[in-house]
Amino acid sequence: MLTMPDGDRFELVNGELREKEMGALSSWVGGQAFAQLNLYSKRHGGTAFSDGASYRCYEDPEQVRKPDASYIRPGRLPV
Repeated sequence: MLTMPDGDRFELVNGELREKEMGALSSWVGGQAFAQLNLYSKRHGGTAFSDGASYRCYEDPEQVRKPDASYIRPGRLPV
């Protein structure tokens, strides 16, 4: 996915590439979610990410998700 020209538009679900739906509403909702998570992280610690982060779910190489916004609680990221 990292080497694909438009790989940022896909997730890996059960070993299959799935294109994420993108559009104005999706972008707005993701921005709103990130704004709230970012405020929370400033008050309580942790880190908020916008739609650029990818996650391998449950250490299964066939599950790579790209959420519109995400939060990682304090202590979960290496320093």
